[in-house]
Amino acid sequence: VATPVPRARTLLVAGRLFEYKGVDTALEAFAMIRSERSDVRLVVAGRGPMAELARDAPGVTLIDRHVTDQEFNRLQRSATLVLLPYKDATQSGVGLQAIAKGIPCVVSDAGGLTDLVPAEFSLLIVPPNDPASLTASVRTHLDHGIELRDAVLQLARDRFSWCEVCRQVDEQFRRLTVRDDAGG
Repeated sequence: VATPVPRARTLLVAGRLFEYKGVDTALEAFAMIRSERSDVRLVVAGRGPMAELARDAPGVTLIDRHVTDQEFNRLQRSATLVLLPYKDATQSGVGLQAIAKGIPCVVSDAGGLTDLVPAEFSLLIVPPNDPASLTASVRTHLDHGIELRDAVLQLARDRFSWCEVCRQVDEQFRRLTVRDDAGG
């Protein structure tokens, strides 16, 4: 069962707060969202040089330290959306953990981040380093219902469950075995 949609509208940026994570993009987008929706807050949690950008920003809660697994779980469960506005990426552990709970992520079109978004919700994918697009996506999905969370959870199960990972590894081994048997 997907994590229920929280009553309070909260956006989450978490993890190692380095430039490639797009914390500055998230903060700029949040300022635009906050000008229209004072009920929305942003939590920036983790360590890194970009944390300073969030300090004293209106509507932003900064947790400028390592967050325990238990705290991280609680933060994710209270998040309406997880923001992954990376400027450069391969994949995101924060994103994988979010979708495993059915929590939708707004992601940059960078690296494998788009794999975290169900095909029918492609508006969750935004260009890197584009606060206006991030703002538009958050506006579109901020008041989502359980249907989006169910689709996200189903995607996690279909793509990233241990059964699926084992199936893919087995398939790769079979391909390698066939190549070796064929002399290739």
